[in-house]
Amino acid sequence: LNVNILAERFQLTKCIEACPNSRVGKYIRSRHLLSLPVFRDTCYYDTNDSKIFIFNLDIRSGKILGVSTRKIDDDMPGPRYDIKNYSEFSDKNLVSDLSDGDVSKLDNINNFYNILNVKFNMPIVVTEGQFDSMFLYNSIATTGVTKSKSLLGSLLSTNNAYIFFDNDSAGKTESMKLINQ
Repeated sequence: LNVNILAERFQLTKCIEACPNSRVGKYIRSRHLLSLPVFRDTCYYDTNDSKIFIFNLDIRSGKILGVSTRKIDDDMPGPRYDIKNYSEFSDKNLVSDLSDGDVSKLDNINNFYNILNVKFNMPIVVTEGQFDSMFLYNSIATTGVTKSKSLLGSLLSTNNAYIFFDNDSAGKTESMKLINQ
């Protein structure tokens, strides 16, 4: 899927175009996201000014693996982050020329934000959150600590990966497990 086609179809606007006084504008400025090239290319917002769409985008081709949404107001009901992948695109008839096996592979890769843009011949920084990874060069986000084992087992090693998880209970626990392994 192409990011421009999805943005047009769902009436999304690039976050860098958000009015500074809007909810999205205030949020992205409070997080210092505007200066980040990856943020400028991958993040859009909806017409309700209520959530940010973070596309897992291959910068070179403009094609996406998936998208997640980040609520602006944490007091609103529902999950803070909601990850959408090719299974859901397929169910909504946005894609039709992929086999179930291809969809499954794309869904698995989509668990790792920015994976199509990193250089595997260089050290890779692994973060927990997508916004966190935007601040660091050559980084991937696991979109949750529980997904880190499969990433480290199949793509990365202790020789080429640096792990920076959140400073909360889940992040500390998973970091200690990985260190001990």
